[in-house]
Amino acid sequence: WNKPPASNKEKFTTLRAHFVRSFLSKLRNPSNLSTTLLAAPGLGWLIATVLRFSEEGSYSLANAYHIPTYLFLSLVVAIFLGLSNSSDEIIRDHNLLQRERNHGISPFQYTLSKIVVLGFFALIQVSTFLFIGNKILKIHSMFGTHLLWMMSSALIGILLGLLVSSYSRSVKTAINWIPVILIPQIILGGAL
Repeated sequence: WNKPPASNKEKFTTLRAHFVRSFLSKLRNPSNLSTTLLAAPGLGWLIATVLRFSEEGSYSLANAYHIPTYLFLSLVVAIFLGLSNSSDEIIRDHNLLQRERNHGISPFQYTLSKIVVLGFFALIQVSTFLFIGNKILKIHSMFGTHLLWMMSSALIGILLGLLVSSYSRSVKTAINWIPVILIPQIILGGAL
């Protein structure tokens, strides 16, 4: 017996339920939430403080030779944050997904809700990273552009993390894949 196709209202209700569940899942895990909210500002402060060093003794943006390095590391951080936030999402919801698959519910709404929720948290992370890093390095006019391509990189990281999570059998395996994905990007990105 085939189930009739879902109406648009049913699809929207399912999408909303997935969205709320994904968002609350992120908020209910205090250690994951604190890591999510503290990692980006910490990395922004660390990278900007190290790159602010000047041989002349006083820093100014005009003689800052490390700005290209800061921009490159910003992209690496964005991909890393996206990967680390999403690499265990599907693994944790395996039983739920199996139950929904048995009821004929499409995984599209689940995947879309994960991307939107993880994208929201990535936006917070990227914004705080940029705010702190740009403030320390006295970069004033690039925030919007920098935010756009950092968010694009974070979304790529989220998608890669969800892909890893969908093929991994355990959280440990998924987390072990993060350096395998990230290191070639650093090497091939021209940093070395």
